[in-house]
Amino acid sequence: MRSMSRFKWFGSVGLILLSFTLVISNCAKKEETSTPKEYVIGGMQALSGPGYAAIVDFLLKASKLAVNEINEAGGINGIPMKIIWEDHKARGPDAVSALNKLVDINKVPVATIGYTAPVMATAPIAEERETLLINHGAYGPAIVGCGKYTFHLTANELVLIRAMLDYAKNNMGVKTLGLIYVNDDMGISVRDFIRNYCPKIGITYKGDEAFDLAATDYSAQIAKARGWNADAVYLSIHKHPITKQANDVGWHPLWIGCPLYTLSEFLKWGPGIEGAIAAAADVSFERNPGMVKMKESWENIRVGAKRAVEKISKIKPYKFKMPIHIEADTLFDHHANAISLIPGVERITDRTIVYESNDFRETFDTLLAITLLAYQAQLG
Repeated sequence: MRSMSRFKWFGSVGLILLSFTLVISNCAKKEETSTPKEYVIGGMQALSGPGYAAIVDFLLKASKLAVNEINEAGGINGIPMKIIWEDHKARGPDAVSALNKLVDINKVPVATIGYTAPVMATAPIAEERETLLINHGAYGPAIVGCGKYTFHLTANELVLIRAMLDYAKNNMGVKTLGLIYVNDDMGISVRDFIRNYCPKIGITYKGDEAFDLAATDYSAQIAKARGWNADAVYLSIHKHPITKQANDVGWHPLWIGCPLYTLSEFLKWGPGIEGAIAAAADVSFERNPGMVKMKESWENIRVGAKRAVEKISKIKPYKFKMPIHIEADTLFDHHANAISLIPGVERITDRTIVYESNDFRETFDTLLAITLLAYQAQLG
């Protein structure tokens, strides 16, 4: 059995590279006449500019670790992998330039991307050039159906907004709502949806204020938003300084939003953020979004981590009996057909697939791939 430490990177980065690996593995089988020296994949993210955030550094480091581990294990069918990152600065035109460079110069068959505006700008190009585009972080409502070659790893904010506003109304008595949003494709699509959705569930929409992605002073937006006297304020943002400025001037509304759950720094910026409502943008939450209250969430993580460390000497590894056998029935024939493209998976009936291996890591990766393909097949 391979080292379980390799599971550490298997979050969004793991799903991204698993998708790449499956695509490249299948391509390799078709390219019997020529064998490349390495498989090159592309990545696009806000490496600079106003859209840059510390989480980008984590993504780059995690992708480097993941690629190294894949290569140390023999690569893909014996061929090493390489990932090239380009800076789209969270802007559509820069993303178009980045994708064209990756396709024309680096010859990548697959590229990963984050941020709604860059996804919207590159999806048509990816479809035209038959390049798989994997969205690892954009969740704005505008990206729904943006392209046949675009694969989403995150839940769309439409689902999350509904869940959060329903929860706010039914569990926290929120009757009035305002919106502060970044003036780009993501923010505008969020604005349009919330304007229409609030009346449907009995919430009075008090107004909205937009700001530019490059803004550093939000005093005008905060002053107008305070005048709403709304029960809660929805934030559609990429970064968090606006909450700090609000706290500095003594304004502590009940914040609601999708990006809040990833930023623990929010907690030190005022009582409003401690009770904030957030929903995870992870694809696994799409049908049942997880509602997170900030202060309680981070305290639970701290307490749980402490308990785990205290008991680490008592924890013994669980060993599986080999070989591991997976047999699953799908809802429809085309689900099984898609899943059977995964190396090692066999389709034994119209709707039944099987997989067997003596390697736990390979089995785990394959199970995740099966789940993802079944999910995408269900979405059509």
